[in-house]
Amino acid sequence: MKKLIIIFLCVVIAAVGVTVFFQAQKKGASIETVLPEGALVYVQFDDVEKNLKQMASMPFWQAIGGINYDLLTQNNVITPQQRTVINLIRTQFSQVLSSPMAKKLFGREVAFAVYPLDKDIDTVIQEMKIFNPQIVEEALSGVILVTRVDPDVQLAEFLSRSFSQYGANVAQGQIEYKGETVHIITITNVGIKFSFVRLKDILVFGVGEKAARVSIDAFKGSQPSLAQDPRFTEVRATRHDPLGMMGYFDFEIFVALLKGQMNNLAGLEEDGAERMEAKKQWENALAKMTGIKTFAFSSQLGPIMKLSTYLFMDPGKLHPDYAFLYTCPSEINKTIDFIPKEVLGYQWSNCFDLEYYWREIKN
Repeated sequence: MKKLIIIFLCVVIAAVGVTVFFQAQKKGASIETVLPEGALVYVQFDDVEKNLKQMASMPFWQAIGGINYDLLTQNNVITPQQRTVINLIRTQFSQVLSSPMAKKLFGREVAFAVYPLDKDIDTVIQEMKIFNPQIVEEALSGVILVTRVDPDVQLAEFLSRSFSQYGANVAQGQIEYKGETVHIITITNVGIKFSFVRLKDILVFGVGEKAARVSIDAFKGSQPSLAQDPRFTEVRATRHDPLGMMGYFDFEIFVALLKGQMNNLAGLEEDGAERMEAKKQWENALAKMTGIKTFAFSSQLGPIMKLSTYLFMDPGKLHPDYAFLYTCPSEINKTIDFIPKEVLGYQWSNCFDLEYYWREIKN
């Protein structure tokens, strides 16, 4: 009897373990957990298929769709060549939107992130003048595209079939990295490689192998992920719910890049009126951004589209000559009553200082 009870308990524990395992697999991953921290730019689109349909039903896009391009061509507003290009774009865009596989790959969540390069910008520009596939890969390795795919998508098989039609110009391969399979697509006639890896229900795509590797590192916990980035956490708290699109630009990373670029400019420390003037202009540009941490936005589609923008800053670090541009007090908009209700676009600001901008123009 005792032995029977032990066997029964083992079966129960095994069943619970299997259930937990499959539930964990089914749950999927969040996009921010497969991206590393420190993004310079991050943009995320939610429920893409639904939001595209919502956008298509808006009066603005319906009006654009109803434009008579043949009439514009007849009246020489656009050339026949431009009309051909417009037709091609509309046809291709329509085919992509109606493609079942496109919906499976990009119909849910899509995001892209841009990370700063390991080299300074001037060095990369100089190296790009001599086309070298490795240099191109390195220059673009900081751009990562991620998308949530349907669980039933057999990704490797689909992409293999898609690329096989290009014959010898495309070579396919794969490598193992920390227990994950990274698929490599090489454009043989130019020598540039692309890679993708599937982490649960998230597809990560990038130029070269770096994007896949750093995403696996973030996913496995080998390095901090975007979900742990204080900047991302701060911005995420402002997002609309439900979300159409959100994103941010990290000014602190950008300013650090500009300072490094300024210090690396050849001959900047030498004497000379032109060099000193160039340095002064760089310093003025940096001063305007000192104290600004992040610019963020969040949008929500509907009968009325909502778009919110946010500027995160440290008031104590703002340059005294430019602080007023960002710290003007809140004020009631008294002009809204004069705006017709059918207006296509409208913007109001109480921070527009004409004297400041006139001084800037004269200088």
